[in-house]
Amino acid sequence: MNRPRLAGLVFLVAAASCCSGAGAQIKLVSRAAAQLPPGSTRCDILLPIRIELVPLNSPEPGKTASFQVRVESSLDPDIVARTWVEYEIPPAVRRSGSPVGPGVLAKSGTSVLDLAVEAPDRVPYAIRARLVVELTGGNTISHTATRWINLREDAVPTGMMRRVVDSDGTGIRIYQGVTVRQ
Repeated sequence: MNRPRLAGLVFLVAAASCCSGAGAQIKLVSRAAAQLPPGSTRCDILLPIRIELVPLNSPEPGKTASFQVRVESSLDPDIVARTWVEYEIPPAVRRSGSPVGPGVLAKSGTSVLDLAVEAPDRVPYAIRARLVVELTGGNTISHTATRWINLREDAVPTGMMRRVVDSDGTGIRIYQGVTVRQ
């Protein structure tokens, strides 16, 4: 049997099973999701929300490090109850400018917030911005962006497995771990 004829036969069998209502339902369950402990969260890269911390200047000890918090959502605004950004800033790092609190965000589309912090020394500090979206059905989804400031080359953050560096000097750090909400 040639390919076009085989493809036509497969199409007819699939169409017949869909039209008859006897089509089997397939439910895929990730093994990793089944192994997570209760109360834990997992990262879903297919979420229709994004958050990014973009550095606006080079951080230096005792000086202000400015970031732009870019939030993007492709959710239908009718299913969004509210949206906010939560910041995790280490106690030693001081926030400059407006007090820590949720920013005003659009329910859908792009929003931009400003974040300015001041690190006291060259110790590595992780700054995190978490976009949280509460849906009208009661579910909550979130996405987190992390930036390290004043990171010395010899310092290795907790959970870091290795670093991949391109020929131009830019690179990424690879981490391993599971986030658990408490």
